[in-house]
Amino acid sequence: MIRLPRLSRKQRVVRNLLVGLAACGIIWYGFDFAPPTAGLALRWKAQTYLLEETPELLYTSPAGKNGSRELVGRCGERWFYCRDYQTLLFHDLGNLTFTEPTEPVTCIIPPFGGEDVLYIAVQIPGAARAACSVRFQSTVSVAQNNTTSIIDLDETYRAQSEANPQGIYRFPLERKYEDALAPLRTAEWATFHAYSCIPEQNAGLDLICTVQVTFYSEDGRELMQDSQTFQAGTEST
Repeated sequence: MIRLPRLSRKQRVVRNLLVGLAACGIIWYGFDFAPPTAGLALRWKAQTYLLEETPELLYTSPAGKNGSRELVGRCGERWFYCRDYQTLLFHDLGNLTFTEPTEPVTCIIPPFGGEDVLYIAVQIPGAARAACSVRFQSTVSVAQNNTTSIIDLDETYRAQSEANPQGIYRFPLERKYEDALAPLRTAEWATFHAYSCIPEQNAGLDLICTVQVTFYSEDGRELMQDSQTFQAGTEST
């Protein structure tokens, strides 16, 4: 019988450390060497896009669809949005979507596959919260039971958000017809789909989206209002 030499306490510590590092390496390999932090994941993603600027992460949302999170930040002058599909300690980012800044307020619309939200980026001294309304006006053709209905959807979705130090406001848009009859539910789904296609300008649906936002101080004073209108495939401010 071969007896292994007895390890000293220091040697056992080194052995356990090496075993732990080897286990971490095997796990990392199993996740295709995914980056362990969101910041590193963004830098690697920027390299695949051949970006000269390094993305600066300014906001991470709570976990949403499939446990993924939304990342919002700056890349040079532009704003970016992407989803982070985090598994254990590793980050797998979706596509980056870029928004050119507009004055005084920049609206950041998540692309298809994201949450039903609107992000607004603006720095207003003294602002504590903001109230936003998003009005959708669309004409949707809905087929049901061998008939086709034309539905003119005109709905306004309201949300509020508190200010954060980076000047990013997140407004969740809650759908109204999730439990309604099929024609209205389908029309609303198609409208939200067109809304999410605005960043890539390929919505294809007759959609007008009007955003109105009002910013307030801590004591309720109105500080500023802004309004912007987006159309399917075309943006106007």
